[in-house]
Amino acid sequence: MFANDAAEYLRPGLTRLGYYSRPTFLIIGTQKGGTVALRKYLARHPNIVPAKKKEIGYFDQDISYRRGDCWYHGHFPLPHRLGRHGVTFEATPEYLYYPKAAQRIFSYDPALKLIVLLREPVGRAFSAWNMFRTLRYEHPDSLRAILPECDPVLRESISQMLSGNFPEFDQAVLDEIDGTLSGSAALEPSFVRRGLYHEQLLRYLKCFSREQILVLDSARLKRELGTVLPEVARFLGLPEFGALPADLPLFHVGQYEQQIAASTRGFLREFYRPHNDKLYELLGRDFGW
Repeated sequence: MFANDAAEYLRPGLTRLGYYSRPTFLIIGTQKGGTVALRKYLARHPNIVPAKKKEIGYFDQDISYRRGDCWYHGHFPLPHRLGRHGVTFEATPEYLYYPKAAQRIFSYDPALKLIVLLREPVGRAFSAWNMFRTLRYEHPDSLRAILPECDPVLRESISQMLSGNFPEFDQAVLDEIDGTLSGSAALEPSFVRRGLYHEQLLRYLKCFSREQILVLDSARLKRELGTVLPEVARFLGLPEFGALPADLPLFHVGQYEQQIAASTRGFLREFYRPHNDKLYELLGRDFGW
């Protein structure tokens, strides 16, 4: 225990001297797609030690990226904590959505493996809206706490959430789509556009080979966890998980007081249809959304 405490105390100097760990893979998205759950499941693997913080946000926010690799490496377990066969990773859903992240990740390490969780986009949009609405009215201090870590676009979006009445889902959807079609929309808020997965994945496929990217339907984490986790282990070149408990918990399963209006759901499904078709063609797989 004393040795570990001493190493942590000396971490900044050790990192500058080259004694640090680098991630061998990243979970890059999507927001509200099950990244919290997958991170916790992967932490059960004997060879995987996650970063101390789930969402480091290094590659998507300029304010963090300017801090440099030394700052980034400070979030990962030191080599003696990993052992000879251990690997580490982090999970930041914004990496999939924010345009700068793909090239930055490739420049950092072109050999990285990437895991993408995609969620049916209408349900994902509604889940994200509920998350921010809950934060706005029940945990506003948690939103204020992240403002210093945000670039101006995200900071402005969060500040607007905190300063006024939170829009109803129907209005938020229409405002975002109108702004997108007119070319006036900023990157945030992004309830709808984070579900445009085809264009987001294309940015990564311009840099990384298909073999480096594992794309999963997040619904399978609930239906087929016993199949998905071995699939992830094989993708990472790691041994199987071994016997997993039959009652692994589900993480962050949202229960909402209100539901999407049928007309809004139908409108969004039609909006997403051509984008989903492009995604299916790109992946050679139909998710049935």
